[in-house]
Amino acid sequence: RLESNQGAGTMFFSTVPRIRKPKGATPAETTLLHMDRTEQLDQMLSKEYGNDEMSILGELQIAYIAFILGQNYDGFEQWRALLQLLCSSETAVVARPELFTELCRVFFAQLSQAPGDLFGDDLTKDNFLGSCALSLLEICDAEGSHPKLRKRCGKLRELVQQKFGISVEDLALIGDDAPQIVEEDGRDLVDLGFRDLGDMD
Repeated sequence: RLESNQGAGTMFFSTVPRIRKPKGATPAETTLLHMDRTEQLDQMLSKEYGNDEMSILGELQIAYIAFILGQNYDGFEQWRALLQLLCSSETAVVARPELFTELCRVFFAQLSQAPGDLFGDDLTKDNFLGSCALSLLEICDAEGSHPKLRKRCGKLRELVQQKFGISVEDLALIGDDAPQIVEEDGRDLVDLGFRDLGDMD
């Protein structure tokens, strides 16, 4: 059972900036703000970590450990928020290649150690992990990316395939809103909304 540390005074996490629409922003600017969160990442690195970009990965790992080993809900929330922020910061990949090269390594280690039924958990059934993995690979494994970064992206793809028996692209489809492939008579052929990847082994 997950428990919150609120009021316990034993664990404090950094504040993840919210997306704030600038006054007078055009629709295109508003859309970009939600698609590329580099501005929020830069703000957090400056305010919370004194521009030490590796520190955010340290907090990512602390939050993950608090969630997985400590069954701490606040750890889960921070882990998810940091992953979503990092995996949505496309422009930062060019400006901070070392950060994202190490992020791939950290994310690889976390998925390697994650329980096989992690995607079936009530907390992760919205499949933010699949979306984060796909987003991370899309922004990092591109032409012009650092060779070491692209190599680690390849290793991440291989891990997802080996551990969960499914490609990253298909992994991102798992969830309550996933499509179903059906016969003309309406019978389900493939249900991509399943929640237990352990059944696919």
